[in-house]
Amino acid sequence: MNKVFITGTDTAVGKTAVSLALLKMLGQQNFVCAGYKPLAQNAQLTDQGLRCGDAQLLQQASTIA
Repeated sequence: MNKVFITGTDTAVGKTAVSLALLKMLGQQNFVCAGYKPLAQNAQLTDQGLRCGDAQLLQQASTIA
């Protein structure tokens, strides 16, 4: 099992954008991959609980649920 951890020194430095690009590239090459956002800023309370737009984008770009 291979893992990649994307980190940055501040908010809004492109961690999600890089992660989305990697997930898309790996998915196109038939890798099984999932993106996670262990810490999320600006989460919104919804009927389904707290939701973060970046985390939802990573989920959508993942090849597994």
